[in-house]
Amino acid sequence: MELAAEAVAKCRKSVLLSVVAYPHLHSIIYEHIGELKLMDVFIMNTDNMVLASSTGKTPKLCATHPAPEKLIPASIERKFVTSNAQAAAVCAKGEADAASPRCAPPTSFL
Repeated sequence: MELAAEAVAKCRKSVLLSVVAYPHLHSIIYEHIGELKLMDVFIMNTDNMVLASSTGKTPKLCATHPAPEKLIPASIERKFVTSNAQAAAVCAKGEADAASPRCAPPTSFL
């Protein structure tokens, strides 16, 4: 999001669509307060967040995007990735025990 905001601010003829759940959205807004303006806000229902486990057991390491990481129990170590889709892919490759995607086809859900 930070790179996208910089590109949009420089271009001045582009639009940036972001989710308000982005952990550092406030920083992006304030850093570009002179170049960006809020044009619209829309609200829509989202799927429930799930913790997807490759084994069905409580994971030791969970791949996660920073936005939903606060939903993961504190006892689980985090491996930060750039998106929820990447979290699912990391888990599928065996590089983490779980992923925190909003919606994915895991073996089981905790």
